[in-house]
Amino acid sequence: MRFSAILLVVTFALAGCVGQKLAVPYGNEREIEAEKHAQERALHGVATLDYSTLRYSASKKKKMVKRMQGIINRLSPHAIEFCRDLGVTDKRCTMLVEIGKGVGVNAHADGRKIVVYPALMDFAKSDNDVAFIVSHEYAHQILGHIAATRRNMMIGGMLGMVADVAVAANGGKSKATGTGLGAQTARLFYSPALELEADYAALYLLARAGFDYRRAPEFWQKMNVHNPDSIYVQTTHPTTPARYVTMQKTIAEIERKKRDKRLLIPNSKLN
Repeated sequence: MRFSAILLVVTFALAGCVGQKLAVPYGNEREIEAEKHAQERALHGVATLDYSTLRYSASKKKKMVKRMQGIINRLSPHAIEFCRDLGVTDKRCTMLVEIGKGVGVNAHADGRKIVVYPALMDFAKSDNDVAFIVSHEYAHQILGHIAATRRNMMIGGMLGMVADVAVAANGGKSKATGTGLGAQTARLFYSPALELEADYAALYLLARAGFDYRRAPEFWQKMNVHNPDSIYVQTTHPTTPARYVTMQKTIAEIERKKRDKRLLIPNSKLN
């Protein structure tokens, strides 16, 4: 079995395993292409910033912790209520955030807590941007994305392992290539959708907590300065134009609900 065929097998077999719960208002190709050109123009002549080598003193980190605590104090009460409105009542609703020791402009959720790296706190100049980052990672946590990604990768790896066995049975030497390829294919195929779902939910949380959700999409335009390739290349994350367009559609959706005095809760795929 060729390993290009493994990609097809994993892709079709994993259909429906992604773990999405919300009806995200995706942008279409024309809208995303137009935004891509707009972001290209905005980036022209702007110097790329490199945060990967920066180090922060203990006093600087202490200030970051204090800043983060103020943001969490605003977000947390609304986050717990939001989580319960989404039908989640377990420990995932608790918003635990720490400034991590990692290097680079990054943040992640591990299912128990949210970790934001110092460089990202530095990069995100406004509290509104930090609140969006935390809300995005919190959405991953309460929507079960961490577990869904692990499950998808496990299934993909198992399907790849079947391919390894088939290769070996036909006299080939796979060296478990299919196992790793299957797991990585599952991750690459589904992660962008989960990232857009987290952006979608994060905007609702920001709106409920009184942050300026209308300005949240600007974060991805700023990220282009740090990583210009994000305009064009989709890996485990969508391109920044795709994120920007989807978030603009989400903002319009929130605005309609506010006008109609409806509960600010994301639309479910089940409805």
